[in-house]
This record gives sequence, structure tokens and C-alpha cells, in this order.
Amino acid sequence: MLNKPYDEPPAMSSVESLPGITRSRHRSSLGMRHVLSEPRSGALVRLRPGDWLELRLPPPLPGFRWQVVDKPGCLFPLSEERDDERPTVHPPGPRMRALGFLAFGAGETAQRLRLALVHPRSGNAAEVRDLDVVVA
Repeated sequence: MLNKPYDEPPAMSSVESLPGITRSRHRSSLGMRHVLSEPRSGALVRLRPGDWLELRLPPPLPGFRWQVVDKPGCLFPLSEERDDERPTVHPPGPRMRALGFLAFGAGETAQRLRLALVHPRSGNAAEVRDLDVVVA
């Protein structure tokens, strides 16, 4: 049947409660690569040890930059904020900012990842996004 919806196996890593965001997955030698574009606050991200999580955030306001304010112990930062060089739409829209993490350890409890759009001089946050991360 050609129009049958794809049912994701329950053992795969998943992202929950993310209406209106783009996500993609790529398999690598280490694990799955999860790419989330503009994740919303309150999202629950489920990963397995060895998975790569890439968060693509909107371009910051002039003078601001995205920072990791609170990082769970189950994520290891792999890359600083950078411009995403691979446009995902044609014609390309605004460039996103990307942050990368490697998931390790395991546990059933969600841990908080807090990102903030911060002005470096004042330290004031223009926007805060909280994601709950489970690595199991």
C-alpha cells in the first residue's frame, strides 16, 4: 500500500512535543544525528548514548548571541555557535545558528538544556528556550 503512514519503531530515538519545527535524522558510525530547527521551549528530546544533537536556532538580534546557560550532564558540547552553511529550503531563507552536542550516559529522568539569546555586555537575555533531554 503506497499511502500507508510510516510507523516509527518504538526503539528509535525521538523528539516529542515539537509542533511546527523541522527535524531530520541521519545515521553515522557513532549513532543517530538529530537536527532540530527552531526547537520550542518545553520540548522533550529522547536520545540514545552516542547520538549527535544539532540545534539550529534563528539568527540572533544585532549584538546578541545564543549561549548554553544550563547543560545537562548527559550532553557533551561538540561545537560552538556557528552559521549553518546548508540551506534546507529553496530559495534559501535566513541562515540559522547551530549548536552541537554528543549524548552519553543513560537514565530515565529528563534533564534541562537551557539556551538563551544573550547580550554579551549586559548579560540580559532577550529569549530563553528550555529543552528536556532524556538519554536512555
